[in-house]
Amino acid sequence: KVAGVDAYIVTAGPQIALLDEITIPATYNGLPVSMVGGNAFMDCTSLRVINLPASLYQISIISPFGGCTKLEAVNVYPVDGINNPRYWSENGVLYDNGTGTVAQPKMQFLPMAKTGVYHIPNVITEIPERTFAGAQLTKVIIPSSVTKIGNEAFVGCEKLTSVVFESDPGEKPLIIGTRAFKDCKALEKIVLPARLESINLTKYMFINGEISTTDTQNSFAGCDSLTSITVAPGSNY
Repeated sequence: KVAGVDAYIVTAGPQIALLDEITIPATYNGLPVSMVGGNAFMDCTSLRVINLPASLYQISIISPFGGCTKLEAVNVYPVDGINNPRYWSENGVLYDNGTGTVAQPKMQFLPMAKTGVYHIPNVITEIPERTFAGAQLTKVIIPSSVTKIGNEAFVGCEKLTSVVFESDPGEKPLIIGTRAFKDCKALEKIVLPARLESINLTKYMFINGEISTTDTQNSFAGCDSLTSITVAPGSNY
C-alpha cells in the first residue's frame, strides 16, 4: 500500500541496466503506480531517459537514480485527471512541489550527464541534499528564491567553474549546508550573496583530541583550486 491505497511501487527489475530509456506507466494491472522506490534504477549506466507519470505520490529520498552516469533527462508526462501534480520536470530536471496545500517547489534530481550551464527556475525555494552530486555542469545560476542549499548539494561537481547567486529586492535569508560544494575541484572563486545567513567555513576539527583537516564540515572542503570567497556587502559575514 502507498498512503493507505493499494498501489505498485517501482523497484529494480532483472536486466533493467540494459535499457537506455524507460517509461513508467501510470497504472498496471488495474492499480496505480504511485511510488518510485529507493535505488530503483541504481547503477543503470546505459540509461539516458526516464519518463515518469504525473500521478506519482512519492519518489524515495534514497535516490532511485544513483550511479546513472549517462542519464540525461527525467521527464514527467501528463496523466488525465491530475491537475496539480506533486512532481514536474523542466528540461529533463525533476522537481517536487511537496504534499502541502501550498506548493513549496524544490529540486529533486538533476541528471548526472547534463552538461554546460544550468539556471535554476526562480520558483525553487530549496536545493536538497546531494541534488547536484556528481553533475557535469560548468556553471550554475541560483535565483534569489532559494533559501536553503542542503548538505553536499553540489558535492563532486568536478567541472563546476562558476556559481552565480542572483539578487532581487526583498529576498529572503540564505542557509548553505555543510560540505555544500565539497570537491568542486575546478571552482576558483565564488561571490556569496548579502542575504547569506549561515554557512560552515570550519577548516579543521578535533577528533579524539587531535586536529584533523580532512572531512571537515566546511562548505568548500576539497575545493583545491578555490582561492577567493567573497561575500557581497550587507551580510554579517
